[in-house]
Amino acid sequence: TLSNYNGGGVLNVNLMGNGFKLNLIGSNSLDGILMWGFMYGGSVTITGSGTLTVNRSMSRDYGIVLQCENSQTCVMIDSSVTVDVYGSAAAIIAFDSQLDKAVYFLKPLVMTGGIRVSSTTTDEDGNVTDSYLSVLDVETGQMATHITFSKPEGGNS
Repeated sequence: TLSNYNGGGVLNVNLMGNGFKLNLIGSNSLDGILMWGFMYGGSVTITGSGTLTVNRSMSRDYGIVLQCENSQTCVMIDSSVTVDVYGSAAAIIAFDSQLDKAVYFLKPLVMTGGIRVSSTTTDEDGNVTDSYLSVLDVETGQMATHITFSKPEGGNS
């Protein structure tokens, strides 16, 4: 649980399985979230009644990083919270996920700042050598550096 926490730092979630929850109360901020998923998964569900801002200073390349390590690791944003994520290279990035998407959000939340995309690189034999999921800023064609998950204007839940 984070309750009005604004001390910075990186939440490093390593091999916690897919049941780890980050409960938000009040207004909170972190410098980053890093998830590791090797075999067991390392998913995080962000829930509660509060808000979270990640990497507002953009001092890190990525606000939320999912090192999925070929597991079903993702971040899930509950409909009761507002989350703002920043990154100088990309707000959110997931490497080597076994899922179609690495970022899920429950309705009525909307994600503003881009659309979810995936990319794979293969070698000359067709073997996948690298894959990532992120959010693309459709206006610039680059990875989105600021993403917000929030209730729609005039929305309630």
